[in-house]
Amino acid sequence: EVEMEELKNVSVACTFETDNSYDSDKFIKMRIRVMHDGINNNNSNFILENIDKAKLSITNIPILAQCYFDEQGNPQFSTHAMHLEADKVNQNQIRMIYDEVPIGLVPETCNYEVKEHNGRNYVYVDAFIWRGYSNYCEDIINRDNEINISMEIAVDAYSYNKELKCYDITDYRFINFLISS
Repeated sequence: EVEMEELKNVSVACTFETDNSYDSDKFIKMRIRVMHDGINNNNSNFILENIDKAKLSITNIPILAQCYFDEQGNPQFSTHAMHLEADKVNQNQIRMIYDEVPIGLVPETCNYEVKEHNGRNYVYVDAFIWRGYSNYCEDIINRDNEINISMEIAVDAYSYNKELKCYDITDYRFINFLISS
């Protein structure tokens, strides 16, 4: 059993559809299916009441990604990447540096809704990827039908459910979306 202090952040796999009817030279518009109630693949469990409490924290969060070029010269998304380095501002400290960069965001006008799909209640939001500023990420999104996107949350309260063998996440905040390989 994991101690309470250890469950700080949780990532949940998401899916999305690109809104091809959205005609903009500034943004690619996506409809993200963020999460569902019940038990997820990572053994986290959410109930609708707690999902609703976190609703406002999803606005204005970034969509992060990093890309590289494979052996064939094609751009690809990399994995979640970060490194430690000596802090250049605070003497004698170490700083975590995130290698991903913001390529888009979930706006305040994200059209948040909870809708039933395959017997579960899912959260859906609109999100935007910047054209041009997302560099080669835009090319990958336009090229690939299947892209890995996950939502990361900061867990503020949870308990371990011995009967269901999962973590009941009772209080949390959305942190970011991450697109990776």
